[in-house]
Amino acid sequence: MSIIPGMNVLHLFTLGRIPVGATLGYLILALFYSSSLFEWGVGFGLIAIFALTLSLLVHEFGHALAARYFRLSPRVTLVGWGGVCHHLPAQKDGHSAIIVVAGPLAGLVLGLAAVAAQHAFADELHRRQLFAMTLAQLEYIGVYWSLVNLLPIWPLDGGQLFQIGLRRFLAPARAEQVTHIVGAALGVGLAIYAFTIGLQFAGLMALFIAFMNGQRMMASGARPTIARARRNTHADELLTEATQALAAGDPREALRLGHQAKSIDGLVPAQLDAAWTVLTVASARVGEWQDALDYSLRAPRIGPVFASRIEALAALGRKDEARRELSAPDAPALPPQGRAALEALVDGPLS
Repeated sequence: MSIIPGMNVLHLFTLGRIPVGATLGYLILALFYSSSLFEWGVGFGLIAIFALTLSLLVHEFGHALAARYFRLSPRVTLVGWGGVCHHLPAQKDGHSAIIVVAGPLAGLVLGLAAVAAQHAFADELHRRQLFAMTLAQLEYIGVYWSLVNLLPIWPLDGGQLFQIGLRRFLAPARAEQVTHIVGAALGVGLAIYAFTIGLQFAGLMALFIAFMNGQRMMASGARPTIARARRNTHADELLTEATQALAAGDPREALRLGHQAKSIDGLVPAQLDAAWTVLTVASARVGEWQDALDYSLRAPRIGPVFASRIEALAALGRKDEARRELSAPDAPALPPQGRAALEALVDGPLS
C-alpha cells in the first residue's frame, strides 16, 4: 500500500488494471455507519464495515468496468461520502449514461444475490447470526441504496442521468443549474423524511448532498456566461520540455512532464491537445500500450498519435483492428517509410 502523492489517497490494490484507493474520510464514514452495530459486539461492527466496503466496491466497479470498455482509464476511490469512479470524459452522452447505470445495476445484482442466499440458507440463519447480519447488510445496501441512488439528486447516479437527459433540451450551463436546484430541494426533503423515521445516518448524508448541490447551484449561477480562457505559461514550458525530451529519446521524462502539465487546471484546448499527444507518443515508446490507446482517444488525430495507436493495437494483439484503422480512407497521412513500418507490424502491406 502507498499514498498517492498530492491526493491524500491510500492506494489499496489494482484489479483488472483498475487502481483502487481510499481516503481518511472513508474510514470515518465506515466507523460512523457501523457505530450502532458495534454496540452489539465487535463482530457485528466489523460486518457492517465489510458489507459497506464490498457493496461500494461492487457498485463502483460497475461504473469502472463500463468506463474501461470505452477505454476511459477508470480508477476507484472510497471517500467520505461513499465511493467515486474517476475516468476520462466519455465522447458521447450515451456512453456516459451506460457508465452511470452500470453502478447501481451491479449493486442491485449483489443485493438480490444476498436475498437469494437468505432464502437458500433460511434454516441456518437463526443459528449463524453474523452470517445473517452480513446478508441483511448486503441486501439493505445493495437493493435499497441502489434504488435511492437512482433518485434525480446530484451527485447520485440518478442525478447524473437527470443532467445528461436535460442536456438534450437545455444548454449545458442551464442543465447543470437546474440539476443542482432539483438536487438541493430533493436532498432537503429526503433529509427531513429520513430524520422523521429515525434514519439519522441517511438524514445526515442527505443534508450533506443538499449542501453540495446548494454550493454548486450558487457557483453555476454566478459563473459568467462568457469567460476568456487564459493560457497557462507554466504548462507551455512543461509541454515544450516534454516535446524536447521525446526528441532526445527520453520518453519517461516526457511522460513525467506530460502528466505534470495535464494536471494543471484550466488548460486551453491547444494545451490539452499537446498534453494528450505527448502522453500518447511517450507511452507507446516505453511500451505502455494500453495507456497509449487510452490517451490516443483524447489526443488530436495527427500522424504521431495515429502511428502510436497502430503500434499499441499491434502490440496488444489487435492486429485486425490496426489494419482496419490503417487502411481507413480518413487515416492521417504518414511518411512512406513510417507507413511501411506500421504495415509490417500488422503482418504485411495493405492493398
